[in-house]
Amino acid sequence: MAAQRKGFYKTGFVEAADPESAEHAAIEMLRVEGKLNPLNDRTDPPRVCSEEIEEVGSVDAPAVVPGFAFYPDEHEGTN
Repeated sequence: MAAQRKGFYKTGFVEAADPESAEHAAIEMLRVEGKLNPLNDRTDPPRVCSEEIEEVGSVDAPAVVPGFAFYPDEHEGTN
């Protein structure tokens, strides 16, 4: 099976002072977690960004966080 470009969603919970810091912390969390193994060429690096940031209290964060939800990248083959 050939490698195929995918996008993904993942819910995460981080502690941060503001939304920008939360986005950076969440992206760093993905890097450290190590479950993603991009096969991108150096000329086409992976892009990660947040779609939504919402402030919640620590009591609202679940004990078990959902995993990744992958989907086919709509831009596959347009590079």
